[in-house]
Amino acid sequence: MYSSSFTIVTFLLLFIGCSARRLYPLPSDNENTKMPLQTFRPFNVAHRGSNGELPEETGPAYLRAIEEGADFIETDILVSKDGVLMCHHDVTLDETTDIAEHKEFADRVKTYEVEGQNKTGLFIFDLTLKELKTLRAKQRFSFRDQHYNGKFPIITFEEYIKIAINAPRVVGIYPEIKNPVLMNQRVKWPKGKRFEDVFVEILKKYGYKGSYLSKEWLKQPCFIQSFAPSSLVHIHNQTYLPKVFLIENVDVRTQDTNQVHPYTFRNEDRLQFTCFTIVTFLLLFIGCSARRLYPLPSDNENTKMPLQTFRPFNVAHRGSNGELPEETGPAYLRAIEEGADFIETDILVSKDGVLMCHHDVTLDETTDIAEHKEFADRVKTYEVEGQNKTGLFIFDLTLKELKTLRAKQRFSFRDQHYNGKFPIITFEEYIKIAINAPRVVGIYPEIKNPVLMNQRVKWPKGKRFEDVFVEILKKYGYKGSYLSKEWLKQPCFIQSFAPSSLVHIHNQTYLPKVFLIENVDVRTQDTNQTFAEITSDHYLNYIKEYVVGIGPWKDTIVPVKDNYTQKPTDLVTRAHAHNLQVHPYTYRMDLSVS
Repeated sequence: MYSSSFTIVTFLLLFIGCSARRLYPLPSDNENTKMPLQTFRPFNVAHRGSNGELPEETGPAYLRAIEEGADFIETDILVSKDGVLMCHHDVTLDETTDIAEHKEFADRVKTYEVEGQNKTGLFIFDLTLKELKTLRAKQRFSFRDQHYNGKFPIITFEEYIKIAINAPRVVGIYPEIKNPVLMNQRVKWPKGKRFEDVFVEILKKYGYKGSYLSKEWLKQPCFIQSFAPSSLVHIHNQTYLPKVFLIENVDVRTQDTNQVHPYTFRNEDRLQFTCFTIVTFLLLFIGCSARRLYPLPSDNENTKMPLQTFRPFNVAHRGSNGELPEETGPAYLRAIEEGADFIETDILVSKDGVLMCHHDVTLDETTDIAEHKEFADRVKTYEVEGQNKTGLFIFDLTLKELKTLRAKQRFSFRDQHYNGKFPIITFEEYIKIAINAPRVVGIYPEIKNPVLMNQRVKWPKGKRFEDVFVEILKKYGYKGSYLSKEWLKQPCFIQSFAPSSLVHIHNQTYLPKVFLIENVDVRTQDTNQTFAEITSDHYLNYIKEYVVGIGPWKDTIVPVKDNYTQKPTDLVTRAHAHNLQVHPYTYRMDLSVS
């Protein structure tokens, strides 16, 4: 695939609308048969919902997060003037609602001490529930999608809970007791109660109970979080629900005890502590012996945790490469540790016909080959996809020579500490990493630059690159059609930008194939077809006989102009009409890379 990822990417596959070849079966409406929470991997926590496009902490943002596969939906709980618990992050309403347009509230501007600092604005606890419901939410940041500003109301804690309870599968909640000192100072609570008491009462009202991983908890999962340790201590004997003590930056004191759980991982590197759509919440519990986040699966292959098929898959594009160089063994091992369902790679070939995991046909950008003077005379110029390219090419070095090289990061803004430490790996070494994982982990290899590989590498007995590729998959037991028993045991998608390669291997394997689609100005490397040709209804109807889906560059689905998303194209709708899945690429946390 074209671009690269940062740690695990949530691969939002847009399969949900595909009727004939659905990515995951729709669960039953019967509560007793709801798909359970998956506890063998780190949880996906949607921080304030899916708020890259939709305003944070609104009903649609939470519904979108559930649709996209979140295990938990997270929220902040504050309080209205009349004591109703509300989902809202800021104690003031100025930044994320349209209250400035409501002149009837202009006289409510106040100044209060908030966490040791004076703050002026229109405060949530100075408006009643009825008044708050006249407001509409808006995006916090100008670079996020602004199309849904002014459309959705603030929701109550109980409305948020009902969204989780009514989800078609088990979805947990992750509410924060927000600014409890201020809430207890400014809101009148009945019968000597505190904010925290009402918070717990509502959870109990809706059936939330039980200790972490108990049967009761697994039925309605919930973590309670707060920056105020005294609040968590206060509710300790009121509920067995697991609690998480949030910790601010090193220079911030606790709001309640004045004393000096990682949060939040997201795709927007402009912000330090907010998330974009679903975040992989790597809770760092893995090393905790007493309270492990998820049980370690057995080494027995027959009892490995299965692939989860009820939600979009997490695909680690070239491994976890924000810190570790892409497509190396450690990058793939880290991706599996972080919860990837599939590890993705690009397959090229050495001079002596060994299939290798490497994205570029040249070695200059992502290895230390410049330091190997013994290869200086190998610099060549070849035609690559219609353009002359000069460099040190992977197919001009043997496996033994390639193994002397060490990988390095593609981009300077990524972690450089592991440059020069890890070798390039072979296709078979990559496969063994997936097979030896402690749970079922799929592979997602790409037949990369097959035209060039077939031109420059001598294949025995009239074979082609694609034939050897399939032989290796068969050697390691990869077989079966999508979602078959054989496939679920060893999941694999085969991908390529070259449609003729996918057609060539059609009768060699039933494994599902995905036709990758470049940007609108790029022709196919083998058939020289335009974007318009390969995305036409006529062509989609043809290619569906050979593939289960298409993998378009994400900007061809939702175009971006001046850093703002535009109106979606009709590509997904038309692909689904032809019973094709849609696997867009690539979602990552590196905004510096387009």
